[in-house]
Amino acid sequence: EAFHLFDKDRKGTVTIQELRVVMESIDQNPTDNELKDMIDAIGGDKDGKLTYKEFEKKMTGSLKSSNTEQEILEVFQVFDKTGEGFISETELRKLMKNLGQNLKDEDFDEIIEREAEVDEKTRMVEYSKFIKKLIKK
Repeated sequence: EAFHLFDKDRKGTVTIQELRVVMESIDQNPTDNELKDMIDAIGGDKDGKLTYKEFEKKMTGSLKSSNTEQEILEVFQVFDKTGEGFISETELRKLMKNLGQNLKDEDFDEIIEREAEVDEKTRMVEYSKFIKKLIKK
Protein backbone atom coordinates (compact mmCIF):
# COMPACT_ATOMS: atom_id res chain seq x y z
CA GLU A 1 0.00 0.00 0.00
CA ALA A 2 2.78 2.45 0.92
CA PHE A 3 4.62 1.68 -2.34
CA HIS A 4 1.55 2.57 -4.40
CA LEU A 5 1.35 5.96 -2.70
CA PHE A 6 4.74 6.68 -4.29
CA ASP A 7 4.13 4.86 -7.61
CA LYS A 8 1.73 7.42 -9.05
CA ASP A 9 1.73 6.10 -12.62
CA ARG A 10 1.33 2.44 -11.49
CA LYS A 11 4.29 1.24 -13.59
CA GLY A 12 5.81 -0.77 -10.75
CA THR A 13 8.67 1.62 -10.05
CA VAL A 14 9.13 4.81 -8.09
CA THR A 15 11.05 7.42 -10.02
CA ILE A 16 12.85 10.50 -8.79
CA GLN A 17 9.95 12.58 -10.11
CA GLU A 18 7.38 10.54 -8.16
CA LEU A 19 9.46 10.73 -5.01
CA ARG A 20 9.71 14.51 -5.52
CA VAL A 21 5.88 14.77 -5.47
CA VAL A 22 5.73 12.84 -2.18
CA MET A 23 8.50 14.94 -0.64
CA GLU A 24 6.83 18.18 -1.73
CA SER A 25 3.59 16.96 -0.16
CA ILE A 26 5.38 16.99 3.19
CA ASP A 27 6.87 20.43 2.53
CA GLN A 28 10.34 19.30 1.52
CA ASN A 29 12.17 20.39 -1.63
CA PRO A 30 15.15 18.09 -2.13
CA THR A 31 17.50 18.37 -5.09
CA ASP A 32 17.65 15.64 -7.75
CA ASN A 33 20.86 14.33 -6.16
CA GLU A 34 19.19 14.16 -2.74
CA LEU A 35 16.24 12.29 -4.25
CA LYS A 36 18.59 9.84 -5.96
CA ASP A 37 20.39 9.33 -2.64
CA MET A 38 17.04 8.62 -0.98
CA ILE A 39 16.16 5.98 -3.58
CA ASP A 40 19.65 4.46 -3.24
CA ALA A 41 19.34 4.41 0.57
CA ILE A 42 16.08 2.48 0.35
CA GLY A 43 17.69 -0.01 -2.03
CA GLY A 44 16.90 1.25 -5.50
CA ASP A 45 18.80 0.42 -8.67
CA LYS A 46 21.54 2.66 -9.96
CA ASP A 47 19.10 3.81 -12.65
CA GLY A 48 17.35 6.05 -10.12
CA LYS A 49 14.26 3.88 -9.83
CA LEU A 50 12.94 1.80 -6.99
CA THR A 51 11.00 -1.34 -7.91
CA TYR A 52 8.30 -2.88 -5.78
CA LYS A 53 10.54 -5.90 -5.07
CA GLU A 54 13.33 -3.62 -3.80
CA PHE A 55 10.89 -1.65 -1.69
CA GLU A 56 9.27 -4.81 -0.31
CA LYS A 57 12.65 -6.39 0.44
CA LYS A 58 13.73 -3.31 2.38
CA MET A 59 10.46 -2.96 4.28
CA THR A 60 9.76 -6.63 5.07
CA GLY A 61 13.42 -7.39 5.58
CA SER A 62 13.57 -4.68 8.21
CA LEU A 63 10.84 -6.41 10.15
CA LYS A 64 12.71 -9.73 10.14
CA SER A 65 16.22 -8.41 10.55
CA SER A 66 18.16 -8.09 13.75
CA ASN A 67 19.13 -4.67 12.40
CA THR A 68 15.52 -3.45 12.48
CA GLU A 69 16.33 -0.33 14.46
CA GLN A 70 19.13 0.70 12.11
CA GLU A 71 17.04 0.13 9.01
CA ILE A 72 14.11 2.14 10.36
CA LEU A 73 16.57 4.83 11.39
CA GLU A 74 17.82 4.95 7.79
CA VAL A 75 14.27 5.53 6.54
CA PHE A 76 13.82 8.43 8.98
CA GLN A 77 17.18 9.87 7.93
CA VAL A 78 15.80 10.25 4.42
CA PHE A 79 13.35 12.82 5.82
CA ASP A 80 15.79 14.54 8.19
CA LYS A 81 16.37 17.95 6.56
CA THR A 82 19.41 18.89 8.63
CA GLY A 83 20.95 15.48 9.27
CA GLU A 84 20.98 16.19 13.01
CA GLY A 85 18.64 13.38 14.08
CA PHE A 86 15.40 15.32 14.35
CA ILE A 87 12.15 15.50 12.41
CA SER A 88 9.39 17.96 13.18
CA GLU A 89 6.18 16.75 14.73
CA THR A 90 4.36 18.17 11.70
CA GLU A 91 6.65 16.32 9.25
CA LEU A 92 6.18 13.10 11.21
CA ARG A 93 2.41 13.49 11.02
CA LYS A 94 2.52 14.18 7.26
CA LEU A 95 4.94 11.32 6.68
CA MET A 96 2.74 8.84 8.53
CA LYS A 97 -0.33 9.99 6.59
CA ASN A 98 1.50 9.75 3.25
CA LEU A 99 2.60 6.22 4.13
CA GLY A 100 -0.98 5.14 4.69
CA GLN A 101 -1.26 5.61 8.46
CA ASN A 102 -4.69 7.19 8.51
CA LEU A 103 -4.70 8.06 12.17
CA LYS A 104 -7.17 10.44 13.71
CA ASP A 105 -5.49 13.52 15.14
CA GLU A 106 -6.27 12.30 18.65
CA ASP A 107 -4.60 8.93 17.98
CA PHE A 108 -1.52 10.58 16.51
CA ASP A 109 -1.36 12.98 19.46
CA GLU A 110 -1.54 10.03 21.85
CA ILE A 111 1.33 8.23 20.08
CA ILE A 112 3.43 11.39 20.14
CA GLU A 113 2.64 12.08 23.79
CA ARG A 114 3.33 8.50 24.85
CA GLU A 115 6.25 7.56 22.61
CA ALA A 116 8.04 10.71 21.47
CA GLU A 117 9.98 13.34 23.31
CA VAL A 118 8.93 16.55 21.60
CA ASP A 119 10.98 19.67 22.25
CA GLU A 120 8.51 22.25 23.52
CA LYS A 121 10.17 25.17 21.70
CA THR A 122 11.00 23.63 18.33
CA ARG A 123 8.36 20.85 18.21
CA MET A 124 11.10 18.53 16.93
CA VAL A 125 11.24 14.79 17.67
CA GLU A 126 14.55 13.00 18.17
CA TYR A 127 13.59 10.09 15.98
CA SER A 128 16.22 7.62 17.23
CA LYS A 129 14.61 7.70 20.69
CA PHE A 130 11.14 7.49 19.12
CA ILE A 131 12.16 4.41 17.10
CA LYS A 132 13.70 2.70 20.15
CA LYS A 133 10.46 3.12 22.09
CA LEU A 134 8.35 1.79 19.22
CA ILE A 135 10.60 -1.24 18.70
CA LYS A 136 10.37 -2.18 22.36
CA LYS A 137 6.60 -2.57 22.01
